[in-house]
Amino acid sequence: MENKKKFSIKKFITVQDICEIAIFVALANVLDAFGQIRIGENGGSIGLSMIPLFFIAYRHGFIKSIFASIVFGLVACSIDGFWQSYWADYLLAYGSICIAGLFSKLVLPTDKNLTVDNYIYMVISLIIVFVLRYFWHVVSGMIYYATPLEGSLTYNILYVGPTFVIDLIVLIILLAPLYRLNKVFKRR
Repeated sequence: MENKKKFSIKKFITVQDICEIAIFVALANVLDAFGQIRIGENGGSIGLSMIPLFFIAYRHGFIKSIFASIVFGLVACSIDGFWQSYWADYLLAYGSICIAGLFSKLVLPTDKNLTVDNYIYMVISLIIVFVLRYFWHVVSGMIYYATPLEGSLTYNILYVGPTFVIDLIVLIILLAPLYRLNKVFKRR
């Protein structure tokens, strides 16, 4: 008789994973609600809310960070109240952070120490994520707020650009502690 491997949710995600992801998503929403500098009346802010989402992506990978991004987007949109642009400004813009999960083993190696390469992969993943986030905010500005392309590009770079720089600096500082956390609390 052939022994087929069956998919098991218990092997995919553990209670520890769920708790850790929930804590990071909650922290991201607290930072989004209270730790941001708001730009304009049509949304957009400079802040650190994406840092915990990057932690999820790097520790848990692509698939789990998709779910975390969806939950974060729903809660953040509920607080902000911009439901008309949910799919672009929250679902796709913040959902793009799951791309960083594709770099998880390159950013947080389990079998060796951190090197300059790990920091380079982290920077590459940040650039990709923020370019995608910027793209979706620009699309949203053009569709939902009837802003011309030039106006949407300008408005959205005013907060996505500084947020990228701040998040990059913070993640460079926090990568070594995250690596140590990853060693103590191994990911599945």
